[in-house]
Amino acid sequence: MFESIYIKDNWKKWNDNSSESDPPPDFYSDEFEMMMEVMRVDDHSFKKKGNLINPTYAKESKVCREIENSGILDCLPNEAALLFNVDTKLPTDKDHNYKFYTNSFARIVKKHSEHIEMYRNNHKNYRLIFFIFDESSAYFEVPNKETMKINRNVGTTIQGKAHFYFLDSTLLENILKYDIDYVIWYAPFKLVNTNNGVFDLPKAVIYDVKHFNLKPIIYKDDQMMSTEL
Repeated sequence: MFESIYIKDNWKKWNDNSSESDPPPDFYSDEFEMMMEVMRVDDHSFKKKGNLINPTYAKESKVCREIENSGILDCLPNEAALLFNVDTKLPTDKDHNYKFYTNSFARIVKKHSEHIEMYRNNHKNYRLIFFIFDESSAYFEVPNKETMKINRNVGTTIQGKAHFYFLDSTLLENILKYDIDYVIWYAPFKLVNTNNGVFDLPKAVIYDVKHFNLKPIIYKDDQMMSTEL
């Protein structure tokens, strides 16, 4: 399954079906008898009075409008792509929040899972892949979150247990309970700096969902902090 996507010649055998006028899911391959639905999750979004709020996306949209209005884009070639790295000026716990993360993960995966029957009807007997683009930061579990908030200073080392997101029981339950064959979980921004250098977490994890046999880890919501302090 992985090689059908990762190897360039194999990827050419996939059909991009992601426009709004196309029947879901986003991609399918008759050659490999597979289909794939793509989604993105983050740790910024939260609901307020029934509305979904995302300060980072709002700031990105504001910056994008400013650039468009400036006329700078007219000087760039058509194939140019812009990547925005904005600063919301929010404190860490309101910018990267573990509860926002787990809620976003559950909400997004559930939303796409509601169409699984449609995916399978559109492509009979094809194996179904969920590709999750995880934009969240890395996290760690600390002994006392409130103490850490008060005592942290630039250059201070904070003791904590690394968050193995790919084994987090709260996140995994939102994958394992649905009729999915494979999950590709891509999380490129999970960077952990330690006093012994950078601790590398996997950038991508792949699950054969129906044969999953690893032991999940239970993390305590009220002790989780982003490493982007």
